[in-house]
Amino acid sequence: MEPPGWVFVFCVPYKPQVKTLLKWLSENDWKGQGIPKLGHYDWEMPIGLEIEAGIKEYCQDHPDKFDYVGSFIAPMGSMSAAGEAAKLKDCDYVYGTMFEGSVIMKAFALKGYHTQFIGDSGSFGFYKFMVESVGWENLDGYITTMTAPWFDEDNATVAFIKEVISRYHPGKSPEDMDGAYHGSFLLMYSMFEVLRQAVEKVGIENYDGQAFCDAAVKYSLQMEGFPQCYFTDTVRYLVHQCAIYKWSAASEGLIRLTDWLPFTE
Repeated sequence: MEPPGWVFVFCVPYKPQVKTLLKWLSENDWKGQGIPKLGHYDWEMPIGLEIEAGIKEYCQDHPDKFDYVGSFIAPMGSMSAAGEAAKLKDCDYVYGTMFEGSVIMKAFALKGYHTQFIGDSGSFGFYKFMVESVGWENLDGYITTMTAPWFDEDNATVAFIKEVISRYHPGKSPEDMDGAYHGSFLLMYSMFEVLRQAVEKVGIENYDGQAFCDAAVKYSLQMEGFPQCYFTDTVRYLVHQCAIYKWSAASEGLIRLTDWLPFTE
């Protein structure tokens, strides 16, 4: 990807989401005295380590914005985080996302600790699991980035996803399909759309990796309610924006806090 080559990333990068969220929190959310303490819990896997790198880089570049307590990285699959929770209990913000985010949230709840949990779009892939595992009482106020609109928004993207769910999964609602379906829907759509455009241009007999590359670098997706998505001759990530949402126990849903924000690099 760097320098740009044959790899095109249709999933969402995590480091830019981390930096965009931290920038927004420092400018719009923090109302306390002094510099807020920030900590992070995750598992030892590529996404967790990318998030850790993003937090470190942002805090090093902006030492006046957050007091970085540290990232506590547990072996993948760890289901208890009592020790890590004790080390993070005095943080104003704790970054915990996806399956492993539920582990640290449950540890805080069991210990009676309180903090502002923050995370990213990966949590929506585990939306139903997190609600069932952690409960809305403990998820209330959780602030995360998101790279697709939520199901209750009125725009062409949501309507399109609902129409496809209705066609291929009759009787199912978007919520039944969990967050992963809607969060990755247009990313997968884009993957096959690039393939379709490549084959359409050169013919199936002449299709090869170069044809895919030639189509990909010209690809862009413009759909109402969805962030900017494109590749270029030098850009290998598809998604370039995110919005910020707050999880609400009162509505048992999500409250949108921002419009689409360009990624902070």
